[in-house]
Amino acid sequence: MSPKSSAITIVFVAGLVWALSATHPTLAGGGRKSFQKGASSYKSGISRGCKHMGWASKCTSHLNKKAKSMKVGAEDCYSAPGKSGKVCVKGVGKKKGKKAKKWDVYTIGTPASGRKQTANKKPTANKKPTANKKAKAEKKAEQKAEKKAEKAEKAQERELRKQEKASRRAERKAQKVEVRKQKKAERMRKKAARMKDKQGGKGKKGKKGKGAKGDNVDPSGGESMTYCWQDAQSNWLCDGPLRETTTPDPELETTRTFSGCLRPRLEFPFEGKNGPGIVYLCSKRLKGGPSGPKTENRDISKWHEFPEDVLTQRRSGSAEAEPPAAAPESAEPESAE
Repeated sequence: MSPKSSAITIVFVAGLVWALSATHPTLAGGGRKSFQKGASSYKSGISRGCKHMGWASKCTSHLNKKAKSMKVGAEDCYSAPGKSGKVCVKGVGKKKGKKAKKWDVYTIGTPASGRKQTANKKPTANKKPTANKKAKAEKKAEQKAEKKAEKAEKAQERELRKQEKASRRAERKAQKVEVRKQKKAERMRKKAARMKDKQGGKGKKGKKGKGAKGDNVDPSGGESMTYCWQDAQSNWLCDGPLRETTTPDPELETTRTFSGCLRPRLEFPFEGKNGPGIVYLCSKRLKGGPSGPKTENRDISKWHEFPEDVLTQRRSGSAEAEPPAAAPESAEPESAE
């Protein structure tokens, strides 16, 4: 070959290489760079490949959409308009035609910005939060604490309302109970007053015309007795010839009268099974016959252990009836000295 022919050949090859390098990125010096091989997720590799080439949202969205439905052996690339390089994703696997479960991601060509390639870049350590991030974190923690405190305050308010409601309910209930007690006590007082008036009328105009001696219906029974005591609230209860009262009353006379002791003749201090109180000798004699606790002719000395000095003052059933005193007499207790 002549020197002239050799020179022409060299010039032709150089021109061909120059022309190809202008259109082919691999020959332009960029080459192929792999960002992942056979990875089970394509998003990370595509993101890094697009960033390496200097492309962002359009590149990643296009390739993510293609890779999602890609089959084994298929390949798709993205190249920005007017740019020479491209980012490619390829489905890999053993069975072609099946839906890909692993992908290769690589780039061809030099990044448009001319910056260094970041393929297979190692993840950096967690950076310390900046002052702005710290301020945001503190503000968020502050807001969370405020919400928590507000929630606790609301819960406390609900609990207080609940307690107030329960207190008012209990107060109303106690008031109703007190009103019922007062009404019952008033009924007892009225009934006792009626009994007293009725008994007084019989004394004045008895059927047998015996005046006050008409209280002694049958001389075969002993003198009636009544035992009265106070409860923890200082109200009175009595166990007498007619009944044992069950509703406490602040008035001793009302309770005693309701138990059946209208005009007591004598009274003695006495501490029985129900506590300290007073025992009365009631002038009126008991009827003959049953005198148990379930009758209205009750001899309470059968279930209360009265002192002997009280029982000796009691009139017997065989003695002649004496008229009751005009007003109750109080027997002074003997001195312990």
